[in-house]
Amino acid sequence: LPQHCVFDIKQAVYACPSPIELTVVYNGSTHGITASYRTPPNTGTGDDPPSQLSLREISGLLGHQISTWLIGDVGITDAVVKVPDGYVMVSMPNGGYIDYVYASASYSNTLMQVIFSTLQDAADLPPDAPPGMLIKITGTDYSEDNDYYVKFENGRWVETIGFSQQFLINASTMPHILVDMGSYFEFKKASWAQNKVGDARTNPPPEFLNNPITGIFQYRNRLGLMSGDIVALSEAAEFFNFFRTTVLVLKDSDPIFITASISGAPTLRHAVTFNEDIILFSDRAQYRLVAPDILSPATAAINVITQYRTDPDIPPVSAGNNIFFANKELGSAAVYEYYIDSDTGNKNAMCITSHVPRYIPDSVSNMTCSQALGLLVLHERDASELYLYKYYWAGSDKLQSAWFKFIFDESISIRGTCFIDDLLYVLYKDSSTGLWSFGSLDFSDTRPSSEHLDLTRLPYTATYTFSRFYVRDKQNGNLPITSGRLQLQRCFINLVAPSGPITAKVYHLDGSYYEYTWTGFNLGIHGNRLGVIDHNKDYVFQFPLRATNDSIKITMTDGSWMPLTITSVAWEANYITKGVQLI
Repeated sequence: LPQHCVFDIKQAVYACPSPIELTVVYNGSTHGITASYRTPPNTGTGDDPPSQLSLREISGLLGHQISTWLIGDVGITDAVVKVPDGYVMVSMPNGGYIDYVYASASYSNTLMQVIFSTLQDAADLPPDAPPGMLIKITGTDYSEDNDYYVKFENGRWVETIGFSQQFLINASTMPHILVDMGSYFEFKKASWAQNKVGDARTNPPPEFLNNPITGIFQYRNRLGLMSGDIVALSEAAEFFNFFRTTVLVLKDSDPIFITASISGAPTLRHAVTFNEDIILFSDRAQYRLVAPDILSPATAAINVITQYRTDPDIPPVSAGNNIFFANKELGSAAVYEYYIDSDTGNKNAMCITSHVPRYIPDSVSNMTCSQALGLLVLHERDASELYLYKYYWAGSDKLQSAWFKFIFDESISIRGTCFIDDLLYVLYKDSSTGLWSFGSLDFSDTRPSSEHLDLTRLPYTATYTFSRFYVRDKQNGNLPITSGRLQLQRCFINLVAPSGPITAKVYHLDGSYYEYTWTGFNLGIHGNRLGVIDHNKDYVFQFPLRATNDSIKITMTDGSWMPLTITSVAWEANYITKGVQLI
């Protein structure tokens, strides 16, 4: 509520009354006064001219009446009345405010002006005013969109916030920050900026207040928050400010608020960097946050680019020019690779689990990716398995698309994973000890520690099950030929040095199996030493099969600490057709 007013006596005219009406409220009681001063008449002669009129005298007499009334009669001893030349400045103390002000002059209404809570033109602001006096500048039109507020501070008028327009952001319900303190990290509330100019119309509070924040990201030196279909970007270089710093002009650095539009009301949940852009994911569509060279409130927009369903609980991950995202379908998870076609520029998503549609359970909740390694990792919360996808692109051709998994001891409960360089860091809990730990899996090619969780040295056993062997028709789409009998004879595994021991098992339909082990050495070669593998020789590990292709299952197991590099697998068989193809 206004606590200050100024009476600006612009001109003195002979024989003119100058009444002032003032009503104040103090401690719940209302008090009013009418102060008045009439200038002397313009009478006199050349030898005895009329007295000279003085703005200081007029303001002094009016100010004396108001001061005597406020301090003496009403008893508001903390009230302040100042009377510089041509002005009467009244200030109420805390616990009081000015409710009504009126001033007029019978000769002309332009002789005296009241400066109370609003002005049309900033040019009418007095050069001096009570410290902290607040004025709303409305302009000459009827629109409220260009209204602003000024406050007299340190001898000048500065832009400020309107009457009772302070918005407080509850930091305890906003995203928190993790601060590196050198020897430890501190998790704490952020210092969110308050609005300092304008009002609820010209500088409204961010729309995510009092609504769930569904996603957070960083883009072009701004902090982005998502809530429902709203994207809010902070002021440039000021991550914790979502208010304008002036309402007089729209600055390029001001906060940005934009809406994603599609049929219905989408809920934006995730944002992923993609080709220097930001792709926003809702439950059933993907959007691109677009802007020219300068990201500003006037240029930013959100465009729908594709409409793929996405599971809201599994954040998508970026792999440079591609994005991996997941959706849960019929009890399992389908993983998609989002990309831009290099020939047409079209944006598409390819299902990379189409060849293993039931391999990934629908309970997975986290993905992480290493673009350098060409490796995607998924896991479900508090489980003991990691699902891995190894891929390799050569230009626009994908030469590898392989799924496999790591199975740890049942006492291990994985809570989170993250790649840093060639290391996959794993946050897990060991139920046998009750302790939380960080472990790491090394996927580089040169370190033998890749078979262990680094902190606990858990033994790691790799198992691979071969898909069924078929003869294929190269002239008919490489489809398998199943009309004949394929009698398998031998299997050949080509290994590149250095490679450690592996074990092959051939399972038959009756439950029996045969086990064959290659120790990592060719016996009878001079220079073999126990515990040392040969880094210079390549090997072929062969073992018998002696069964039809549909009556056996072949697995390969490596449980050693030594590296293993397999370049190819071949098999030898006899194929017998059941008939003759007639043309």
